[in-house]
Amino acid sequence: MQRILLIGALPAIVAVGAVHAAAADNYPRKPIRVLVGLPPGGGVDTVARAIGHGLSERWGQGVIVDNRTGAGGTIVMEVAAQAAPDGYTLYASSVVTVATATPLGKVAFDTRKVYAPVVQMYVQPYVLAAEPSLPVKSVRELIAYAKARPGTLNYASTGIGTASHLGMEFFQSQAGINLVHVPYRGLGPAMIDVIGGQIQLVFGAAIIVTPNVRAGRLRGLATGGINRSLAYPDIPTVAESGLPGFEWGSSYALFAPAATPEEIIARLNREVSSVARLPEVQKKLAGDGVDPAAPNTPEECRAIFAREFARMEKIFRTSGIKL
Repeated sequence: MQRILLIGALPAIVAVGAVHAAAADNYPRKPIRVLVGLPPGGGVDTVARAIGHGLSERWGQGVIVDNRTGAGGTIVMEVAAQAAPDGYTLYASSVVTVATATPLGKVAFDTRKVYAPVVQMYVQPYVLAAEPSLPVKSVRELIAYAKARPGTLNYASTGIGTASHLGMEFFQSQAGINLVHVPYRGLGPAMIDVIGGQIQLVFGAAIIVTPNVRAGRLRGLATGGINRSLAYPDIPTVAESGLPGFEWGSSYALFAPAATPEEIIARLNREVSSVARLPEVQKKLAGDGVDPAAPNTPEECRAIFAREFARMEKIFRTSGIKL
């Protein structure tokens, strides 16, 4: 009887697979919305627009970047989690932001279960920078200066619980200093006050911070990568500046609602990977230290996300960082 039931179910299973395959073949049939949790001008927004433009040209369909700001990115995460799993609503974010949301209790759901990682698109270090009138020129000098003046220096972030906030909290916990957090809706608005001298420090994505360092509007103190960035080799890493083992960077990934058909996710993975490696796209982003991620399948992207999730859980457990 069980055998009969199984044989009877096979046509239905095959039919479902055929429907999914057909959906992928005809995808996309209408504009795609890419949700971004930060305002225009930030790192993930810049990457999402570059990828969206390339996809639009390849597919002849609009790819619309929809900026939903507020609540440290949790608003857009809720929208993305509840979106129809049909491939027409996607979510672009730093992997750190998504990996930290559940361990820190920013959202009431498990991001490992509600999102399907599609592809890791780009990687880049974070850059620790100071406004030029601050009398420090290195990480060691900053730590000494801050220890002598606890609670008097402030730093900008893209919002509570975002990668720029948590990165600086991690830096403080490792350095044994006390800084004042000033959250903004995005790094673009934050940079205005850092450049203007109202805020002393920022630890943010290289794509936004580095142009201001090169223009002399900010002083670059260190990068958060394991190795120095090829884009700015004169800036040391935090690890070589007195905090061995420190690592904080950013990788940008594309996520879909969890039940999105695998065939559509596979096509998105291939197409986005191809656009990310177009010479004109690479040229636009590489000067500020943003590099295409190593080629990765949806399965490999899921593994990357799972490792980052575990790493963040360990950091919070050992450092005592709380929102």
